[in-house]
Amino acid sequence: MAVAYRSSSRTGQSDAYVSSINVPVPTGAAAGDIALVSVSRWESTNPAITAPSGFTEITQVVSGPDKIAIYWKRLTGADSGNYTFSWSGSQWALGQAMLATGVVAS
Repeated sequence: MAVAYRSSSRTGQSDAYVSSINVPVPTGAAAGDIALVSVSRWESTNPAITAPSGFTEITQVVSGPDKIAIYWKRLTGADSGNYTFSWSGSQWALGQAMLATGVVAS
């Protein structure tokens, strides 16, 4: 099976001044899919992000007050609801998620 795009989602507004974001699980999530989530934040500080269980940080890029962190997770079942990422203190933030199918397991 070839790697393919399944679906994507993002937080409800363009950005919000918050200490956590709830990124909707994209539709059609299935066991074996890879979820990629980006968390963008804008503020002078850079508190650590607490990711939901199962997510691993791939990278974080910081340029002055602009920050983006990318996380991934292989789904073991059909995830639903939201992926909640949190940190200390409020920051302007936005989250996006994408699901890919057919990704090699090792």
